[in-house]
Amino acid sequence: MRPICTLLLLGILLVLSVFGCGGRGRGRGRGRGRGSLGPIVQPPLVLPSLEITLQQGVGSSSADMVEYLGIHASGGPWTSGLEYEWQHDPGLVRFEEPPTVYLVQDMTDRERAITHYAVALINRALPYDWHIEIGSDVPVFLQETAVSDGQIHIGFPTGAPDYFTGRPGSEAASGQSVYQEYDEQQQRWEKVGLRAANVWMNRTHFDARGDDEATLSVLVHELMHALGLQGHVESSQFTEPNSYQYGAWKPLTGGLVESDANAIYALYTRLGPVTEPEELSAQSLGPWDQETTVLMGQFGDLSFGVTHQNGLNRPWTNGTKPDTDLSDNRALTGTVTWEGGLVGFTPTQSPVSGDASLSVNLGTLDGQASFTELQSWPVETVPTQGMGGIQWRDGTLEYDIAVSGNFLRSTGGDDGVVSGTFYGLAYEGVAGSLERTDLTASFGAKRE
Repeated sequence: MRPICTLLLLGILLVLSVFGCGGRGRGRGRGRGRGSLGPIVQPPLVLPSLEITLQQGVGSSSADMVEYLGIHASGGPWTSGLEYEWQHDPGLVRFEEPPTVYLVQDMTDRERAITHYAVALINRALPYDWHIEIGSDVPVFLQETAVSDGQIHIGFPTGAPDYFTGRPGSEAASGQSVYQEYDEQQQRWEKVGLRAANVWMNRTHFDARGDDEATLSVLVHELMHALGLQGHVESSQFTEPNSYQYGAWKPLTGGLVESDANAIYALYTRLGPVTEPEELSAQSLGPWDQETTVLMGQFGDLSFGVTHQNGLNRPWTNGTKPDTDLSDNRALTGTVTWEGGLVGFTPTQSPVSGDASLSVNLGTLDGQASFTELQSWPVETVPTQGMGGIQWRDGTLEYDIAVSGNFLRSTGGDDGVVSGTFYGLAYEGVAGSLERTDLTASFGAKRE
């Protein structure tokens, strides 16, 4: 994970940084047998009715963010594992425009599903116009210096790439290709922009673990490195951030932890493409509102909602994850349906609520997500309580969805993006996000 000062002359100088992470594998393995049938899980008990609440709270302060981002901007030294240590040039650097992620074509359906959901979790911490898109496949995994401008390549090679010189035995790593220019006044090379990046995940290691949640968490950790959060934050400083060197094994049910989410948001919306350590301050972040407004729906242990802070509506979900894939449960056959609700905010903070229905054909793992009876409500009003709701647009949104493992994503339909995951040991619930220019929402539903 030590930066490798391989310099390329492409009009201005490029410098390559490589980060070999992945932690020590402190996460819990499930020992899932790939392709094997899971246990016959009996139908669930009836879940409680949907409850919707609107709450005020307090989130990360600007001082918290300056401290958190300052750790990443310090240049290290950082540790990975017990003995390996590396450093990078001080400062924060990010993409000037939303990058596009490209997947290596030999990725399995499971690896693709995990990657799509990892990108979705990052996107939930960003404004819609900063969302990362996933492009077409690339034939082979490339070193970051060979990746085209504005791209992040993700692959699952069997072992570390030949060029990798980071920590021996790394389970995963990311690399950045960064533009630099020589500052005559300072007599030093200065970063001027993040050009491209890549992330590799050791397929042999993660297949042996058989734990999709660990794979997801490590991939999110490496994506945060690729996007510009290059350091490892100790859990003693912040509550278990995923950028903690062993936090990469922290389960992520339906969103980044608050410190990581606010840091990605601040990096890409409050700071420029390059921020030197001495430039980082509360003033550089601009007006920062610590107060939060949380619109939440809940079915027993399954919760979902949208948190508003600093002009950003951030969707999230939470619940107990199943131990096997949806398709492995022999108690479920044919087309299975989950019914529930949706809550969200418009860009002007008007609450929106409605019904949510998801159906999945377990033979094809394709299905439909329907959001109906959508209504908007006055600002700071709890939906469904009292009068005042009016139809939001035409009241209905429809999406085609595909399922792999326990993750789902939209593949067509109305404008916007749907992503989600299944919850409950018997797949009692499903929850996820619906994001578009005019609405940021979360949904949750219980199995019929």
